[in-house]
Amino acid sequence: MTSAAIFNMSAPMTEKVTLTQKIILYIDTVLSSEDIDNDLRALLNQYGSVTSNNEHSKPKIIPFTVVKTLHQALNCKDPNNKVYLHELLENSTIHFPENGTTTRNPELEARIQRLEGEQANRDYQKMTRNVNLQAFSKRDQEETIGATMRVMNAQMISVFNFVVTVLAAFAFGYKGVSLALGETNIALQMLSGLVLGTLVFFADLYFLVKYDV
Repeated sequence: MTSAAIFNMSAPMTEKVTLTQKIILYIDTVLSSEDIDNDLRALLNQYGSVTSNNEHSKPKIIPFTVVKTLHQALNCKDPNNKVYLHELLENSTIHFPENGTTTRNPELEARIQRLEGEQANRDYQKMTRNVNLQAFSKRDQEETIGATMRVMNAQMISVFNFVVTVLAAFAFGYKGVSLALGETNIALQMLSGLVLGTLVFFADLYFLVKYDV
């Protein structure tokens, strides 16, 4: 495969190349022939040196399709002295076409924005889910501890009242006998205090178990 064919496969038809003196020389060579058709002559006259003596009026770039046409015309004119495409393009620069800017569909853009917002919201909910659960768990623990402490306080108060009531009943029975007899009788005082204290003990124990437990 020739280098001209390789270049032809890789170069898009929309490319342009710099118009060099070598290309102009080959264009003038083709234009000097008498057996070219009028369309080809009109095409090449736009880029040949014979059309104008003012260098600045000639185009600075030439479509690649014109270079290909020139290459074919040269080889048809003199098949025994072929000119390869890379020879035509020597010292020339390829100018690639600029990519056009594509405008998005407004409906598609709005849908993309909505989907991105929904995804961001889902990500936020996913990130804050564990934090909320931990906060709720901590609050529940605090409420449970507070309720337990209140129950314990109520039970301690009930036990304290129970002990004070039994001791008061024992003291009342112990001192009551002494005051009633007008004399000290330790045995009788102890017996009276124990009996009265025992009665109050079981009475308070009954109500304590019934209402506080």
